[in-house]
Amino acid sequence: MSILWRIAWEVMRQRLREITKAPVELKIATLLLLA
Repeated sequence: MSILWRIAWEVMRQRLREITKAPVELKIATLLLLA
């Protein structure tokens, strides 16, 4: 696994952790941005 992939993975994990705490509207907005 390259360093860039590890960084991207860590960022994604933090995003997911924030999303699970966020309101539904924020979840939808983030999912649309990631799509």
